[in-house]
Amino acid sequence: MSIISRGFAGLGSDAAHTMFAFAAHPWVGLSVGILGTVLIQSSTTTTAIAVTAVGSGALPIQGAIPIILGANVGTTVTTSLVALTFIGDRTEFRRALGASTVHDFYNWLALLIFFLIELIWHPLKHISGTLTNALYGTDWLPNPAHLNFIRAATRPWNTQ
Repeated sequence: MSIISRGFAGLGSDAAHTMFAFAAHPWVGLSVGILGTVLIQSSTTTTAIAVTAVGSGALPIQGAIPIILGANVGTTVTTSLVALTFIGDRTEFRRALGASTVHDFYNWLALLIFFLIELIWHPLKHISGTLTNALYGTDWLPNPAHLNFIRAATRPWNTQ
């Protein structure tokens, strides 16, 4: 994520803002989140790109929220594709399609509720702003500039 963030920062503010100008409209951001996740089959990657763009200042938080909500809905295509792999066995296919449908309805219903609430009252934007202001500059969270997860994960265990 730090590589993506540095890439956004290296673009310069005008180029980065232009790249994410589409997200000014929430319906477009929602569509981009859904389409992006469908194309790359990873809601985590779509969400990480949105979060990194917000962190680098290229995308405002109100533009990232619909993208992230759309990424969650985009995963419904993945579950449907996985269910199709069981088409050879009728019993397994029915079970897989049923589980996929439950997942699909949950995500679509959550989108319907949260997206409309966010469009009207913006609670996710306000909560994220409040948390950011409360935690920024405190020692409660570690400074990400000083963390190296790769080194910590690959360093041999010291048994002494």
